[in-house]
Amino acid sequence: ASQTQCVTDPLQLTSPNAGAGGLAINQWLWTFPDATTANTQNTSHTFTTAGIKLIKLNVVSAEGCVFDTTKPYTIHPRPSASFTPNNATLCEGGAVSFTNTGSYAGTQPVNSHWWQFGDAASGGSNISTTQNPSHNYTNYQSYTVQHVIGISSTCVSDTITGLVNVYAKPNNVFSYPAGC
Repeated sequence: ASQTQCVTDPLQLTSPNAGAGGLAINQWLWTFPDATTANTQNTSHTFTTAGIKLIKLNVVSAEGCVFDTTKPYTIHPRPSASFTPNNATLCEGGAVSFTNTGSYAGTQPVNSHWWQFGDAASGGSNISTTQNPSHNYTNYQSYTVQHVIGISSTCVSDTITGLVNVYAKPNNVFSYPAGC
């Protein structure tokens, strides 16, 4: 699987077991920008902030030769959820289509969506995991819609909310005097 390089996901790092000229490597020392280290051939590290992180790897061969390299990794902030309803004010019985407008700065696509339409009376249709859902509001009141997007199970946005106002349909019942 591709790495997200999201600030909340561990960055997986691997080193070969042989150096230049086929020398067998038997010692590894990874040094991270937060001054932590790891001394295994393969490791992972989770960062607490986004930005360009310089990771240094020192290796030593069985013959005592030392090699080192430093590589930059761009660590991205969590995705940002946002959405646009096609109509935030409607009459009861109407449907609202929601368009996800959230984004992620990394190269991985947004691959999970969670919506809660604030309409508990609608049962199972109160929740959706599609990218751009619609919801039919049968009762008049104000509804708070919630939306979250994700890149991985740990790289998710904050919950964003929006308001949908559903009004009662006009009552067009009228009476007229008898005999007219």
